[in-house]
Amino acid sequence: MPRVASGPFWKRMRRDRLMLELMARGGMRIGEVLKLRMMTVEDCELFLVSPKSGRQNEVVFIPKKVAGRLREYIRF
Repeated sequence: MPRVASGPFWKRMRRDRLMLELMARGGMRIGEVLKLRMMTVEDCELFLVSPKSGRQNEVVFIPKKVAGRLREYIRF
């Protein structure tokens, strides 16, 4: 029977991987990733409030797979 990783270490690994994917595939900066809140996530769109670009708001489009992982992480 295969072992399934769980516990706080596994959750931290998932979080770190998700952060890297958001930066690599969504073109986000680390500060923008850290400022994400549940209410700013909608399907494959992320709404950034006061991004580094200087605009008031910005929309970032992410792949469906990354959006699915983000939704799973938020529910977890």
